[in-house]
Amino acid sequence: MSVASLLVGACLLLPTWSAFMGSLPQPKRRVALPRAGVWASTQEAQALEKVVRWVQNQVPPDQSILAIPYEPMYYFLTERRNPTHWNFLWPGDQSPEDHRELIRQAKLDPPGAVLLTDREWVRRFAPQIVKYVDAHFTPTVRYGSTVIYLPKGEGKKGVGKTDAGPHWPETPQK
Repeated sequence: MSVASLLVGACLLLPTWSAFMGSLPQPKRRVALPRAGVWASTQEAQALEKVVRWVQNQVPPDQSILAIPYEPMYYFLTERRNPTHWNFLWPGDQSPEDHRELIRQAKLDPPGAVLLTDREWVRRFAPQIVKYVDAHFTPTVRYGSTVIYLPKGEGKKGVGKTDAGPHWPETPQK
């Protein structure tokens, strides 16, 4: 095999190698929360810690939170209850009737905050629930992919549109 053949082969494989290297798992660390014995990427761990601390500082322990679509860990980590009997929303798992019932239950035990991840995706299969959130809550802060909404008229004013993107600022940690 000639040197030229090796160089050509290396040049052809370089884009594949860099794509492969870019998809390797990120370094992980333990999530620094008393109730979290889990590991996550540094970025995910930081966002999770910020969401949990924010909820614990802003929502009284006797008040519920609503974490959607698929975030049941927040109920455990924040030590806050779910105002409904659904721990997650997933396309096809609940009917529009179920969504109306979820909203009814949330109104009976109004959440002190709504934690909403991937809003546009949720809107596609649970538009009634997103409309409920929009009607009764204001986006307040974003940590990672989770936007935290407060009941309208409480706390800080919203910092942007409810379909906010990654440009939202994070609240500095104190």
